[in-house]
Amino acid sequence: MFFGADDGHLYAVRTDSGNEQWRFATKGKIHADPIVHGDYVYIGSQDARIYAVDIKLGQQAWRYRTAASIISTAVIGGNTIFFGSQDGMLYAIDMDSHRPKWKYRTRDWLNGATVYADDMVYIGGYDKKLHAVNADNGHEAWSFATQGAIITSPVIASERIYFGSTDGFFYAVR
Repeated sequence: MFFGADDGHLYAVRTDSGNEQWRFATKGKIHADPIVHGDYVYIGSQDARIYAVDIKLGQQAWRYRTAASIISTAVIGGNTIFFGSQDGMLYAIDMDSHRPKWKYRTRDWLNGATVYADDMVYIGGYDKKLHAVNADNGHEAWSFATQGAIITSPVIASERIYFGSTDGFFYAVR
């Protein structure tokens, strides 16, 4: 089991015994959820970096730095990791080269989880919009405006995207 903490560490704990296997230090608090893909666990940190950490050894494989904290949980689609940052950017990082494929700029912080489906990336932000971005090229397909920040994680079900906003409404967008 993997989890991050306010002490800036990513922890690996055995589920059968509860014993710590390893801990990996970042330089900022961790509020994003870790995601596992292949031999790595990926985590964003408030030190403005996303890390790829070897699952077995707890050692950094690579990292990428943004201009602000990362508290948005990442998602992987194909060979790309997508995540938002408090610099207002949605990032698409190639997992082989560790370089950006593209960056999509919004007008404010991105804090909620990133969702990937059908070659689209979805994320809400403090700019009061849910953004739908083409996963291949980073171009906006559409956005949906609300009257409040979108700090929740969108959920896709029954050909709709569901999410809440600080305006007090729950939305279902097609």
